[in-house]
Amino acid sequence: MRAGEYRNYGEIQQPAETFDANGELITTYIHFAYAWASIEPLIGREYWSARQTVAETTGKIRLRYIPGLANAKENKKMIYVYGNKTYDIEAVIDPENKHIELVLLVKES
Repeated sequence: MRAGEYRNYGEIQQPAETFDANGELITTYIHFAYAWASIEPLIGREYWSARQTVAETTGKIRLRYIPGLANAKENKKMIYVYGNKTYDIEAVIDPENKHIELVLLVKES
């Protein structure tokens, strides 16, 4: 992929779980990596759930290979933040295991 196709600069964040003073589990997100990426929507749908309209968008994010992301145990809980949008990472694919590019299958949250 040519560099010009990576036009969206965002941050990959990973969850960090801590306990508050009452012993309740608190999940916050901390920095994992910054990355230039190409965000491509695949499906957008709207449906009714419990008398509410729910909009769901899924897509894929293509970016250069980041060591540690493709085989991270927690990558399904990671998020990609671009502007005011947050994408939940559902899967990380390393096409043909060439370690050149990663494809993140995401759901907009």
